[in-house]
Amino acid sequence: MFAAAAVLLHAGFSLLSAYFRETAAARRQRCDFLLWTGVCTASACAAGVVLNRAVRHSGDAHPALFPVFGICALIAGILFAAPPAALGRRIGGEFAAAVGLGMLPVLGAYIVQAGGLTRTVYLASLPMAAATGLWVWVEELAAWREDEAAGRRTTVLHFGPGRSGRYGVPAIALVWAAAWAAAVASKSVSPLALAALPSAGLLWQIAAVFRAEHISAQAAGRARFCAFALHFATCAIIAVSSLLTPFG
Repeated sequence: MFAAAAVLLHAGFSLLSAYFRETAAARRQRCDFLLWTGVCTASACAAGVVLNRAVRHSGDAHPALFPVFGICALIAGILFAAPPAALGRRIGGEFAAAVGLGMLPVLGAYIVQAGGLTRTVYLASLPMAAATGLWVWVEELAAWREDEAAGRRTTVLHFGPGRSGRYGVPAIALVWAAAWAAAVASKSVSPLALAALPSAGLLWQIAAVFRAEHISAQAAGRARFCAFALHFATCAIIAVSSLLTPFG
């Protein structure tokens, strides 16, 4: 249920971000805002199941903390996608998304069920943060022309799409791999989480797309799908691992 809640949350704010990328006239022809509302409601329902089971099966559960983390995640997503803040259009917005939408759901799910935070749960959340950052990075790389035409100043545009693709993607891939290594070495997640390593093939496909001089719309779409698939795999593995090995 945690995996479902987190993936739905990220998908919802991806829709909201796409909605606000359009002009005011184009927004009236789209239903992204309604989809965002529906997807985020579904995410809240899945998270509610997590809370309900925590209260029923764990004496350490802190249900009062659930709304706090839920509201924080909601605010982080709105600040990233929607004006006037629209951090997704500014330099450093990727880091805000990685922390607010990557680490926060993991920390929130843990503190609700265990009643506190430990060093190891922070390490367990790092792969999720890296996967979220990569997803946002790939979205910006795929849409850099539209962002440039609209006057946005993302980190990808600041460094240039060429360098951001050739060097940025491998750098984030290394962070993702290092995050898994740190999480497993510290026993924050089960050693079975190393099953995530075959997902590195998705990273290779993304890197191959953005090494090319000219990127077709089809190739950009393939990179976006790979980034989503990597995020889903990361989220699912963390969720399953938490059932096998409790956080320290």
